[in-house]
Amino acid sequence: MRPFLPFFSLIICLNAAFAQDIHFSQIYNLPVFSSPALVGRYQNELIYQRAALAYRNQWATVAVPYNTVFLSFDRQLNIKGMKRSRFGFGASLLHDEAGDSQLTTDALSVQVAYHQAIAKQHTLSLGIQVGGTQRRFQTQKLTFDNQYNGDVFDPSFGSRENIPLANFSFLDVGISAGYAWYGSPHRSLEAAFTVNHLDEPQQSFFDNSKIRLPRRYQASLRAQLPLADRLDAILAVNTAWQGKQTETVLTTLFSFAVEEKIFKKISIYGGTGFRLNDALIPTVGLQYNQWRVGLSYDVTISAFAAATKGNGGIELSLQHLWYKVPPVKKAKACPVY
Repeated sequence: MRPFLPFFSLIICLNAAFAQDIHFSQIYNLPVFSSPALVGRYQNELIYQRAALAYRNQWATVAVPYNTVFLSFDRQLNIKGMKRSRFGFGASLLHDEAGDSQLTTDALSVQVAYHQAIAKQHTLSLGIQVGGTQRRFQTQKLTFDNQYNGDVFDPSFGSRENIPLANFSFLDVGISAGYAWYGSPHRSLEAAFTVNHLDEPQQSFFDNSKIRLPRRYQASLRAQLPLADRLDAILAVNTAWQGKQTETVLTTLFSFAVEEKIFKKISIYGGTGFRLNDALIPTVGLQYNQWRVGLSYDVTISAFAAATKGNGGIELSLQHLWYKVPPVKKAKACPVY
């Protein structure tokens, strides 16, 4: 149990509120989104690459819901002669659309990670992410005071607003460090610390250089341990700090293995998460061979519940894993006489 002590200590010490960046509730199912240090790192040594998809629809009962899609692909690369080292390479695409103005964020990023075994079952990792982001909105979707004729709204009236930029782009860089302990297929601990927006890029549609995107600091942990035959507990915590805002999500899941063979793995899981001061997150999921799917729903419990009527956001995650075929053991054939 010693490797799990830092995990439980951090859970006790965390504070909460809300972060400014786009977020997912099932971040433990989106390792590339969580940290570039997790790229190309897998608990099962037979896995060599992975693809992931996530979709989130938030606050559907509000007039204009928020929609987010995330796609990623990562692969492990073994270098000949480097028995204790691995590289990971990945790429991701993020699309987010929010509000009446259809404020849109599109981000394309690439990730590189280096994994070094420091002891049996223990690995340290370093990762970097570099990408480009574009933000834009639709001014024709908005209404302004100058478009009211005194009684009603008249769209033929010009807005007479001077908005220099309807879109802008920026370079974004993040770095990360991680640690992994894989005791067995049912015992593991993963941890990562990430710093995003290293250069604090400009974020103004009015070309104001003083408006910057603050650095985002994120710590994440995921632990798995057996409770009984075929039954495991999965514990996850993710906390982020950005400017004066923080967000913390605690998750407890229970996984039951229906069948567990090399090429036939079927398991179901369920549990709940808790975004502190914001939402409860009931979650269910299924692994069927190389496929993993998760479904969660944020139930708002903060003061914003008055607007959402207690509803929050539905989120779907999907993973596909590629497995190596283990080599066939050589057997000495007996001669036939």
